[in-house]
Amino acid sequence: MTISPSDALRCWILSDRSNYQTCHIRLPDGESMSAIAINRAYYGFRRRLMSTGQALKILYTLSDPSSPSHITDVALTTNVKGAYFLWVREAYALPKGNFIANTSAAYQPVTFLKLPEGTPFTKISVPDLDQVLSSIAFGNHYYSIFKVEEDPEAVFELVNKLSQRGDEVLVAATPEGSAVCVLEAEASPV
Repeated sequence: MTISPSDALRCWILSDRSNYQTCHIRLPDGESMSAIAINRAYYGFRRRLMSTGQALKILYTLSDPSSPSHITDVALTTNVKGAYFLWVREAYALPKGNFIANTSAAYQPVTFLKLPEGTPFTKISVPDLDQVLSSIAFGNHYYSIFKVEEDPEAVFELVNKLSQRGDEVLVAATPEGSAVCVLEAEASPV
């Protein structure tokens, strides 16, 4: 069973301010709000999250297609005190004043999804390994399960490490914890 990208949440996890710019935007209804710009897209401020556990729980809730609060594109920034700030993509926003967005994030966003109950894992093989791997079929790709982790702090540490080394990362909520997965571009089902 393949899970569609519309059933997931794309999240920029940004701890380095050089990957985004702060600004103010105006929404189509005239409302003005604080925002950040990433790759010429605007993300309006939604809320402050006080812990990693709270941040992970919110990301899974937003990624759930059956949730009334389902959205598909957000950003998460941090401050030196360890708080997280949630920003939601505002597709029709315009910058206020003479602001010009010109910052590009150094790595890919992370995909978060809540697996439907009973979703089977797919067995795959990859050219550079002799063993069969468990994976999640997402879109038209396979993501091998790198590690299943219960601790939210460990999930974010692992996601940051994998993202910064250039891996495309997917994090799925499972009954055992968060399955941190990496794209296997050359995988084939077994």
